[in-house]
Amino acid sequence: SELRPVEHWEWDWWYSTAAPPTRPGEAVVIDLGLTDPRVPELLAVANPDAMVHPGDRRIRGWWGIPAGGLEPSAQGSPTDLVAVAAVTTMRPGVPHLGSVATHPSWRGRGLSRDLCARLTRDALAEGAPAVTLGMHAANGSARAVYSSLGYTVGQRWASGRVPGSRTSR
Repeated sequence: SELRPVEHWEWDWWYSTAAPPTRPGEAVVIDLGLTDPRVPELLAVANPDAMVHPGDRRIRGWWGIPAGGLEPSAQGSPTDLVAVAAVTTMRPGVPHLGSVATHPSWRGRGLSRDLCARLTRDALAEGAPAVTLGMHAANGSARAVYSSLGYTVGQRWASGRVPGSRTSR
């Protein structure tokens, strides 16, 4: 039989036990609930490979930043969602941030940093011993965001699949 190449992904698992410094942009972060129709629309554009999507039973809630909360002359409608993140439960009592995404035309403005800082601080203030998240190890932009918020890489691993198989990441 012929060997087929394996598609693989390297991952970093991060954690934080300390609240990051407050960021001015956190004031525009809003609770989106579990079923906001803007979430899948944004994920389709900003992070089509997101690991969690609306409807996943592990999701405790979605939070986001609408364009209208940022600047009066914002591109698009004031209700357009420009950044989003889910708080999930991978382990009981330890919140996990997932599907962090910023619309491509809004990247580079610190929106993911604002969103993750707020969600991390809120979870720790509610008594969580830590907050975790996972990311593709090669994502330098995400690495800079999480490092700046005080997250530490706790584990690195790889996953993969044989092309043509039904097994995914």
